[in-house]
Amino acid sequence: MTTARGGLGARVEGLLAATAVASFARPWRTLALVALVTGASLWQARTLTVNSDMSELLPETFSSVQALHLLEKRFGSIGYAVVAIWGGDGEKLKAMAEELAPVLEALPTVRYVDYTRPTTFLEEHVLYFLEVEDLEEMRRQLEAREAYEKRAANPLVIDLEEEEPPPIDFADLQQNVDARGDRQWVQAQLGETYYFDPDKPMIMLMAKPADSKLDLRYARRLVGDVKAAVDKFDPKR
Repeated sequence: MTTARGGLGARVEGLLAATAVASFARPWRTLALVALVTGASLWQARTLTVNSDMSELLPETFSSVQALHLLEKRFGSIGYAVVAIWGGDGEKLKAMAEELAPVLEALPTVRYVDYTRPTTFLEEHVLYFLEVEDLEEMRRQLEAREAYEKRAANPLVIDLEEEEPPPIDFADLQQNVDARGDRQWVQAQLGETYYFDPDKPMIMLMAKPADSKLDLRYARRLVGDVKAAVDKFDPKR
């Protein structure tokens, strides 16, 4: 192995030495050849473009890439142009967010602006986040208590044993929910309606790009449109 490597290295060194000698002996011919190769390379490079879409690196046959394209077609590209507003009173920041959001949504490069959490929806549908077994246990307890109350309210039924009402106890169910990781996300959404940090104070608005393909050129246009709209907005009001 050592001899083979040494022989290959010697041949490479010999080739480089011969090339150097030939270039030194015929400098103008060498410069012409270099200029010709450089010109051909520049001619071929004129059509090169930069594609910042990471999904283009993967084959279109991948199910993950197909699902990503479907998601982009329905909801736009992944990512946001984020506007942060801070300083002053929290209520005034929220009022400013309410006024600035429709201004940003009117931009041609913006699909929509997300500046509030789905608090009302989650409050109305929070039971959908429970497990089916937990819901069945809740229904069992409620139906047992309902049957007891109906018997107690029926004048034709005499309770000789003075039966105690069935308990309604959801403590175990609460422990099951507390142990789940997704509950933390739901609990966070049920708090402050706005994306608001009272410690700063700061409020966030996230503008969703309208185009499904967020390349560098479109990203610059999006950020420019958002910045121009924010610069025209008068925060002193």
